[in-house]
Amino acid sequence: MNLGAFGVTALVAWDTGTDRIEAFNGLIRRAPWLAVPMVICLMSLVGLPPFAGFIGKWWVLVALGNLNDALGWFLVIAAVLNTLISLYYYLRIVVQMTLRDDGRAVVHSPMGGIALVNLCAVALLALFVWAQPLQSVADRFSRRLFEATATATADPDAVTAAADEAVR
Repeated sequence: MNLGAFGVTALVAWDTGTDRIEAFNGLIRRAPWLAVPMVICLMSLVGLPPFAGFIGKWWVLVALGNLNDALGWFLVIAAVLNTLISLYYYLRIVVQMTLRDDGRAVVHSPMGGIALVNLCAVALLALFVWAQPLQSVADRFSRRLFEATATATADPDAVTAAADEAVR
């Protein structure tokens, strides 16, 4: 998410000479191959579906809610409020790219940079689709890692064997 958003910002700044929000005016017309990935990256940073940022945020909020204590729910409320605040700021950039147009010239960017930011956008969509298998792998790995840590505190000589098992 960050790589894609900062990549687009760097490409726009490289071409326009500034990274101020006005540099994004009319980007959807001037460089749609940069504007679309930027929208995807920003909405994923906010945590909106159908992007990978939503899955990550959802898992954290569910884990906090499952704590069943006041601190967990306070953190859920804080995260939701933070999401609303960030949505406001990120939507300002989207508005600049789509609704404000000052007739600037087309953005000329290197193909490698364009490919990178578009790859980031596609990855954010793909990770949303494949989130469940990735979560299963991550859960299995973290369980084995936790078992290795628990074993290490109980029997320091078993650390190497448990770590080898966690890697397998």
